[in-house]
Amino acid sequence: MKKCFVFLVLGLFLISCNGTDDEQQTALMGFYEIGYDEMGLINCNTFITLVNSSEQEQLGGDNETIMVYTFFFDDNEEFLVCHREELTPDDMASLNVQQILQIQLPVKSRSGVFKSIAVDSSDQVISTLVGFQTKKYFKEKELISVSEAGLLATTSKVEPKVFMSLCKK
Repeated sequence: MKKCFVFLVLGLFLISCNGTDDEQQTALMGFYEIGYDEMGLINCNTFITLVNSSEQEQLGGDNETIMVYTFFFDDNEEFLVCHREELTPDDMASLNVQQILQIQLPVKSRSGVFKSIAVDSSDQVISTLVGFQTKKYFKEKELISVSEAGLLATTSKVEPKVFMSLCKK
C-alpha cells in the first residue's frame, strides 16, 4: 500500500511516499550547476537540502539514525565524489555543491547530476529521505536570482551496495 506524507519545509511542500504497489523509492536525484556563464558575468551555485522524514520516538517512530550517501557525476556521467551525512529522525542537512566538489572560483560553468540514498544501520535502503535543491545566481557579489525545485524520487536498478562502495574508495 502506498503511504504518502506532505511536509512543509522552508515554505515548500515536499511529498514523501513510503513504498508503492510494485517498487519502492531507492534514491533522490537532481541536477547541479556551478561556476560562471560564458560571458563570465553570472556565477551559480547549487545547494541541496536533505530531510530525514522518519519520526522521533515520542511521535511513534524510532530514533534510528540513518546514513545518507550523495553521489556526484559530471555531465559526461563520470563519478566525481561521494558525500556522507548522518541524519537523526526529523533532521536535515544542507549541502553546498561547490564546497563538496572543491571547486575554486572563478571557473567556467559546470553541471551534472547527483543521487542520494539513505540506509539504516543494517545498510538496507530506506525511503524516508525527501529533499530539494536551491540554485543561487550572483552578479559580482550581489544575489540576483534564486530558484528552488524538489528532488525527483526514483528507483535504481543498481544495487545500493555498489553505490556505497564508491564512498569507500
